[in-house]
Amino acid sequence: MQLIAAGRVRTPKLMLGLTAAYLFLIVGGMLWRGIVATPDYLLLLLAPIALMAGRFRAWLMDWVPFIALLLLWEGMRSVAYRFAATSVHWGNLRPELLLFQGHLPGIGLQQLAASSHLAALFDQAAAAVDLLHFPATLTLALAIWLTARAQFLRYSAAFFATALAALVIFVLLPTAPPWYAADHGLIHGLRHVMIEVMPVRWSAYYGSLDPNPVAADPSLHSALPFLGYLALRGLRPRLAWVALAWCVVVWLSVVYLGEHYVLDVVSGVGLAALAWGAVSLATRPALVPAPSTAA
Repeated sequence: MQLIAAGRVRTPKLMLGLTAAYLFLIVGGMLWRGIVATPDYLLLLLAPIALMAGRFRAWLMDWVPFIALLLLWEGMRSVAYRFAATSVHWGNLRPELLLFQGHLPGIGLQQLAASSHLAALFDQAAAAVDLLHFPATLTLALAIWLTARAQFLRYSAAFFATALAALVIFVLLPTAPPWYAADHGLIHGLRHVMIEVMPVRWSAYYGSLDPNPVAADPSLHSALPFLGYLALRGLRPRLAWVALAWCVVVWLSVVYLGEHYVLDVVSGVGLAALAWGAVSLATRPALVPAPSTAA
């Protein structure tokens, strides 16, 4: 907590509220027009916030490297599957069936939506949650940065530790998502909702990347929002509860969409918790022994 206090900036709640409203309007407008707010777009969108906060120089020092590393990681992730076996993968299908006694939660959620005649609404809502992955994750990161730079640096270290560990796993232990297994006849009755909801427009950079079809476990869509929650707990507890609620929405959405198994979500959350615990332990202030009073 001493590290947090040392880097804490007294950011008014009004500033955080204006930031949230600004991002909601900009990102919502982009999504309404079918444009995905990817990190390269968001880097430019965040500049006015840094100016309003009077911390533009600090923003350049902290956020430009952060986004640059994120974009570099995305590029590495897009070629990871070329070094991994790309035959038909079961992924977590078999343990998921064992855990849920022969039933898949993704299919169950889709059937529940269909039985309520709200499948189209749930499809759009879940797809929107999926496409808000980057804006929501970076909004949480921005709230951390506006509150305490030291905590943001710790969050950044845990963020990239999680991402790099996941990248290694994607190469060494590639796992397919449910939709991939369904496309290859291993699952019946599961819709690939994102294909039905598309198309959307990506930035030139993201449009040039190849998707990795065997990078389901761990689920970074599940891990990164949870990492934001962990970093916010000691800074802004009320906002942390909002972040946790968003995590739950994301976890349900990725399972409903057929993008991840429940076990992918669990492993993603576990990886984020492990990375956060390791970084917190590594950056914990050392205990200095009291000076001896003996003569």
